[in-house]
Amino acid sequence: MLLAIIVNKTYLHTGHWCHLGFSTIVTNEVGGPVIVGERCVSLESQGKLRMICSRRWLSAGVLSSTLVVLLSCSVEAFVQESLRSLRYHAAHPRASLGVRASLRCGTAARGLARNRLHMYAGIQPAFLLDFDGTLCDSVADTTQAAFTAATMLWPDDMNAVEMIDPRDAGVRKSWVGGDWSEYSDDRRLSSEIPRWLEEKMRQLRPVVSRGSDAVLAARLIVTDATNAKSSTLGERPLAVGEIVENWDVLRESMLFRVKFQPAELEESFSDQRPDRHMLFDDWAKQNPIFPGIAAAIAGSNAHFYVITRRDVGFTLKVLESSGISVPVDNIFFAEQGRTKSDILVELVSKISAAEDDETPLVYIDDNANVVRDLVGDLRLADKVRVYFAEWGYSSPSQKAMAARFPRVTTVNLEQFRSLVT
Repeated sequence: MLLAIIVNKTYLHTGHWCHLGFSTIVTNEVGGPVIVGERCVSLESQGKLRMICSRRWLSAGVLSSTLVVLLSCSVEAFVQESLRSLRYHAAHPRASLGVRASLRCGTAARGLARNRLHMYAGIQPAFLLDFDGTLCDSVADTTQAAFTAATMLWPDDMNAVEMIDPRDAGVRKSWVGGDWSEYSDDRRLSSEIPRWLEEKMRQLRPVVSRGSDAVLAARLIVTDATNAKSSTLGERPLAVGEIVENWDVLRESMLFRVKFQPAELEESFSDQRPDRHMLFDDWAKQNPIFPGIAAAIAGSNAHFYVITRRDVGFTLKVLESSGISVPVDNIFFAEQGRTKSDILVELVSKISAAEDDETPLVYIDDNANVVRDLVGDLRLADKVRVYFAEWGYSSPSQKAMAARFPRVTTVNLEQFRSLVT
């Protein structure tokens, strides 16, 4: 069931709009149409939204800065929470109506989101899971491919990695249990990749969602440490937090400097992926399934589907070797260059055809930007319940961002077990 909320800081004077603090719920007491942009929104007389056909800004002379947000909840529940918010502000007139009411409404939406599955009266949902970062901890694969590709493209820059002391590389000893010697004595991936580079790449994984980004990140952390070491001005390498929060700017700067297109870097990365060259057992040891995932799926009666950017046969082999039984027809290959939203729109129809019409579909992903795009895509509204896997590759700011999305529920590994069983 869809509820359209119009978020705006301005009071509305239109007769068919019900103003509730900072948020305004689309209603029409006589059950007639409401014009949204150039499209028509049909409303039932009971106040429940039947159809919405546009993601445009509201025009029609109502307001110039109005955003339509879709929530999967009942109108009645949201109205009750909004009215409680209004009563609070009536008792506290000095409070900021806009900000406080917005926060209360957002809290109500998230609370409703956490209980979505209870709306299905015991119907077991089907689960669609992202592979890298949600099922599989594949940061080692990413690091090896990125380092090898960067070394082939910029050998002089990358060979300097052997001369860098971990204390000069912008890493923390807490990442390896508080012992600096772990960085010097332990090369787990290969003889060419020092442990400090592996650990820093792991910390940067939240912003490295593409192979081209991984190649640039590998080059950045080596050249940044090299330049800082040779500086006479007491410079230091960029901290992980600084890189994560400024990644978009850093990426564009590096692309300009190295004179490569992202597609070229993506191809170099793909050519060096270890899953194409390593023995399977060695790859699986370095890139395990996250703890507890296999046991949770094995103990569930739900149907599971997997979306992967790797070869379907290879993904199936990884799952089977970890004790996860998923039919090969339930594993979908995601082509490079396509957004997850476009892919899910296609998959929803396929999965719906295989499942009962009443079976809800839950999608779980560790990428905060992906879940944001999914809940903002009207093609998926009321078709997919989106969950954010906080155990995957995400920074603290990304976790906080995902927690603010009204139609996204954040789950940890323990909650995942409860969700699927």
